[in-house]
Amino acid sequence: MGLLADVAADFRISIPAAGTMISAYALGVVVGAPLLALITASLPRKPLLLGTMALFVAGNALTAIAPTYGLAILSRVIVAFTHGAFFGVASVVAMIVLGLRSECDEWAT
Repeated sequence: MGLLADVAADFRISIPAAGTMISAYALGVVVGAPLLALITASLPRKPLLLGTMALFVAGNALTAIAPTYGLAILSRVIVAFTHGAFFGVASVVAMIVLGLRSECDEWAT
């Protein structure tokens, strides 16, 4: 991450500690995508896509103005959860829009 030194300086932490923001994001994607997929499976896709994108934008805005390192990590995890959920649902929606419903069903199983 090219901004790692700047992040560390802004929060007055070490560069390795600032690097945990990357690990927290990755862990959030890995854990959040399947978890949110289970929780939101019965919701309509369009509102789900709009909602996850709204949370993605809000989480990134919160990261930008976070006064503490803990809040920055928390907002990055929120963004990571929505990232995984959005792209999972968006992939299925894209296949349906393209008329690949049968392939979508096969891909999902």
